[in-house]
Amino acid sequence: MQKLVTLLAVVGLMGVSGMALSISGSWSTDIAILPSVGLEGTTLELTYSPSADWDITSRSVFDGAGFTTQGFDVSWALGLLDIEGSMDFVPSGATFRSVSYVIGDAWSGLGYDLLIQDGKWALGPHLEEASLSAGMDLLGMELGVAVSWHLNNDPLKVEAAGLVEEYFFYLDFPRYQFGDEDMTLLPHPDYSPDFDYVAGTDYEKYFGSYEKIGMVATKVTFTGLDADTGDPVTHELEGAFEVKYFDADTDDVVLTLGADTYLWSYISEYAEENNWEPWPIAYAIDVVDLQLALQLPPRMTYTFNAAMDRYKITLGFVDECYGIMFDKLTFLGDGLPLCCGVTYDFGFYFDKAGFRKGEFTFADFLTIFDYWTLD
Repeated sequence: MQKLVTLLAVVGLMGVSGMALSISGSWSTDIAILPSVGLEGTTLELTYSPSADWDITSRSVFDGAGFTTQGFDVSWALGLLDIEGSMDFVPSGATFRSVSYVIGDAWSGLGYDLLIQDGKWALGPHLEEASLSAGMDLLGMELGVAVSWHLNNDPLKVEAAGLVEEYFFYLDFPRYQFGDEDMTLLPHPDYSPDFDYVAGTDYEKYFGSYEKIGMVATKVTFTGLDADTGDPVTHELEGAFEVKYFDADTDDVVLTLGADTYLWSYISEYAEENNWEPWPIAYAIDVVDLQLALQLPPRMTYTFNAAMDRYKITLGFVDECYGIMFDKLTFLGDGLPLCCGVTYDFGFYFDKAGFRKGEFTFADFLTIFDYWTLD
């Protein structure tokens, strides 16, 4: 079990002569003391207040990986409007997806371990998310609007079987026919992958639209012969093996050079240790063992709120670089009187598919001996 200790320091107010402003803040640090002493993370917050109605806050977060987050928050009371905003940056960059292989010296005999990097989605310092909201109280009605932007840094992973018809790299020249052999050429380093897709799927709009699209084989099956008996033997290996080419018409799956090199190095060592015939050995990949990864575009949301007395309505829209679309609608009631001291809450929820659900909650529905209440 890991034991954490949090240290907190508060930066005091600093008045500046002749100016109505102040700077305040805090610094907190998490230190692990068991099983070993180590710095888990530290956060520094500084708030600058130019006036009583305006605050600007800086948030700096560090952990074992270094400087991970730099955020800014602002709050401003402007007449009837209460305005809040925030921006979060990743100053050190991030890796969203990485597929690599280590060919050990025991396999290759090179005298060193060989690292082959096949697929890596990395981004340098970047804006992670931002939001801006404004609210006001107008004649007893609370009105609000909020806009947020979020970078999708978690790839969407879907099973490729039954979804992708054909996966191929977009080349600056066509496939060539040499005699009876149809040659599949290597991908062009300056071109992004291109996809044909099954129309009508939930992910239809994402295909062929982004630079970051990749496919991996999640399971590989090896076949061979037992050296003593000659009986067929099989072995399965699970992992993430980068796919260069997949044609659903023939079920041909061609891996990248790094994945292929790793698999042959692995099976050679495995076959020797498990008494396989050195030849013939082959591996195969089933279509159901293919997984597609899509890096989704940034997402913007627009939310409108209106509340009066005990009722509240929320309307939301979303934009994923394909235009603004309806996202959700909720209508809520809170603490409404029914009779005899009984109150109830309700909620109706709608999304893009239509009516989603309705909820009713009753409070103090039944009182027993003044000690027990039924809700």
